[in-house]
Amino acid sequence: MTFDVDRSRYPEKFAAPDGLELYANWYVPEAEPSAGLLIVHGYADHGARYAHVAERFTQLGYAVLAADYRGHGRSEGPRGHVERFEEFVWDVEAAADLLRKAIGSRPLGIYAHSHGALVTLAALTRRHKLASARCVAFTNPFLSIGTMKVNRALLALTRPVSWVLPRFSQPHGIPAAGLTHDTQLLARAADDPLRHNVATAGWSVASRDAQAQVIRDLGRIELPTLWLLGSADPIANPSQTRELFATSVPEPKELRVYEGLLHELVNEVERERVLDDLVAWFQAQLFGGDAGPLSR
Repeated sequence: MTFDVDRSRYPEKFAAPDGLELYANWYVPEAEPSAGLLIVHGYADHGARYAHVAERFTQLGYAVLAADYRGHGRSEGPRGHVERFEEFVWDVEAAADLLRKAIGSRPLGIYAHSHGALVTLAALTRRHKLASARCVAFTNPFLSIGTMKVNRALLALTRPVSWVLPRFSQPHGIPAAGLTHDTQLLARAADDPLRHNVATAGWSVASRDAQAQVIRDLGRIELPTLWLLGSADPIANPSQTRELFATSVPEPKELRVYEGLLHELVNEVERERVLDDLVAWFQAQLFGGDAGPLSR
């Protein structure tokens, strides 16, 4: 954006239902928006890292909101912690309502990545309406851990620890090399002061319980969905997601698997192909017509 944004319409800060202050990264066209896109970032991540994704959509007239949910980016809350997973759902719901207020009755879509996809799926399977969104796209949803090394003994202890010390934290252990093959972006991410490297016992238990709930209730999704997976993702298990897509996700749905790509598809070396597919699908869902590259 190279122009002044109307902060009465696109505020930088907004409140979660429990009063926590959240931060809004806005990317808006100069003209009246034709649609809205909510971006829900991953764990230890933040919305500003999706500026290049937002730019593809603002060029088409979308108003894009990439909010930081609690404990991430510029939002309030202890890093890497949540008392219960529903708090993340509150934040995404509040962000969706903020975007709906900004765009009025224009069509709204959601793009969610990894842990953000888990949060969004928790909302959808618990029948949160998310500001009457019309469709949702996911990249590598965090429904189970992939091949990355995990201390299973420590993992087994997190539930009893969470009863006594829910904010007890450890390094989250997400392997940087599993994010993308783009070494320049990896270096940039490593130096990003808005990213964190911790996970609390409370979050670990809450996220695993959310995974179980979402997997159990996938059939309750009522919107068209797009699932984009990197076949080599070591962080979120792509094989299990493919199986769940086939057996549990209701129609209308679409799946695309990118062979050899890692966890952060929109930051991968072939990200333009991924972004082309995202843009084409949202255009088709929100405005009709040929889905373009995704349909081939």
